[in-house]
Amino acid sequence: MAKLTLELKINSANSLLNVNFITKMDVYAKINIRDENTQKKQKAKTIVDRSGGSNPIWNQALKFSVNERLVRDGRLTLVMRLISRRILGNKEIGRVGIPLLELLNSISPPISSGSNNQEMKLMNREVRTLSGKQAGFLNFQYKFKSDSPVMVNQNSEDETPADPPSPQMEHLPLAPPEVSIEFPRLPEPPSHPSSPQMEHLPLAPPEVPIEFPRLPEPPSPEQAIDHFNYIPPSPSLQGYEPYGYRLQTPEDSLPPAPPSSPTGYGNGRWM
Repeated sequence: MAKLTLELKINSANSLLNVNFITKMDVYAKINIRDENTQKKQKAKTIVDRSGGSNPIWNQALKFSVNERLVRDGRLTLVMRLISRRILGNKEIGRVGIPLLELLNSISPPISSGSNNQEMKLMNREVRTLSGKQAGFLNFQYKFKSDSPVMVNQNSEDETPADPPSPQMEHLPLAPPEVSIEFPRLPEPPSHPSSPQMEHLPLAPPEVPIEFPRLPEPPSPEQAIDHFNYIPPSPSLQGYEPYGYRLQTPEDSLPPAPPSSPTGYGNGRWM
């Protein structure tokens, strides 16, 4: 069987049991569709009404996709739980549980007629705690829509044949043919004859001998002694004498004589 879409609109609740006892409740609804055999669930929830207290209003639309065969077998159940949100932990106020088969059978026209133009049906159900105590009332709307497309003009006589494919399009290639591209060959550069002058050029400059100046020979021992015994001319000579070299005499090594005392002086009296 086909898939069905269940459209829900959770409108409001009224006269809910105040599980906070003192403070005002912030209430929201948690909705799920449960398979009684597999315990699989589809879940959704509404916004939190922070001002309604025991009479919250949501007007929130929700959608669920269900299997029509499971619905008609009575395996799917719609469960709507009303919860008070609290700082120290949320607390359930109560819940409403309805088999989807009951909702499906109550719509008109039936979904099996192929019509998806039903209006949403309004329901008011009693909210009860887990112990069975009455905890208020829940107002909601619902309808089912078939996901199967409606077949129109199913008679084969009214069907028009499809247009034959165009013969021009049958053999069109999927891609253009490959075309080889030939590039012109570039001419080779002309070869230059080697110059005869360039053939015998040396790879390195010729070696040029370097002549260093000849150092003078060192003087002989006799010349070194004469140079050491050189005596410059005496400054007392009035004339010019040629400079020369002579050997030193023994008298030259004597110390000079002390200067004589001036005439007329001695022992403190005149001479």
